[in-house]
Amino acid sequence: MTEPVFIADELPAPWPADLPSPAVAERDGFSEWISRFAADWRHGPWAVREVARRGGPELARLAGLRDDAAVEWERALFLDLEVGRHPRGGPCLFLAGTARIRGGELVVTQRLARAADGEAALLEELLAELADARELFTFSGKGFDLPMTKERAAAHGRVAAFPARHFDLHRMAGKLLKKKFGDQKLQTFERELLRYERVGDLPGSASPLAWHELSEQGGSALRNAVLRHNLLDVVALPALAAELAFRMESPQEPDERAHAADVELARGKDRAAIEAALELDPDSFRARLELSKRIEQEEGDLSAALRHAELALEVAPDHLADAARRRIAQLKRRMARAGWEET
Repeated sequence: MTEPVFIADELPAPWPADLPSPAVAERDGFSEWISRFAADWRHGPWAVREVARRGGPELARLAGLRDDAAVEWERALFLDLEVGRHPRGGPCLFLAGTARIRGGELVVTQRLARAADGEAALLEELLAELADARELFTFSGKGFDLPMTKERAAAHGRVAAFPARHFDLHRMAGKLLKKKFGDQKLQTFERELLRYERVGDLPGSASPLAWHELSEQGGSALRNAVLRHNLLDVVALPALAAELAFRMESPQEPDERAHAADVELARGKDRAAIEAALELDPDSFRARLELSKRIEQEEGDLSAALRHAELALEVAPDHLADAARRRIAQLKRRMARAGWEET
């Protein structure tokens, strides 16, 4: 297989008009494209300045992190990788898109390898960015971006170090929305949650082939299509993070309220977590049943425990109603033995 090498255009294609014009620099082995999105630039409903006001403990809880501190946006890194096939076999990381919020702007850096041997230099820069960040945002990063970075770093004798806190927005959206949409693709979440519809976008699955075709066809139009796809993936991440934080704090539909309550309960069964779940969804079956148990254990108030068990039965899904009935029967037996009267 021919190793991809950029071929210059006699008439370079213009950069997409819907995106800021990037600053371009040629580095050792790769080209660097830096795009700056002003504070008022929007991806769907979220302007950059509005993203920076989101990201309290809701995101950490949705990510399942023990540390539920607010996101430090100035130390957050957004990451999306494009990987093709190396001419000598195996994968090759040919494009790394990263973004940081700097001075109120969203600054996106895209590093595109001019050939397979540019991967090492590209990785060097990427690993430095990862080591400098405190928070990492990806979409399916746990299954793709992180293991791929580890693998390619190891291939070049390097060790990848990742930020302490990782927000995989694909998994987080799955917890809150379950299988609400037809698929779990980033563009589907963009369309359904952010009301942003991509037009003329290069499919992600076509990016590796497009990179190799650069060696045969050259052409800035093809290169720009690859870069635009990756750039849109990167800028979607902060907007999606803001949307998920908003929906975790203020669920928009009954099923979201139930799923948000389940997220709170998954953090633990202490009183604070249970009450937080009930604040999100007063009709949460699991929270009502857990509160019944907690009241009995902590306060010994069987009457109050019974009331919450009966409330749990009122809101119980059909397949969980028996659990509430057993809990009610159990409490009534204990009350009878203790000489308590139902109130």
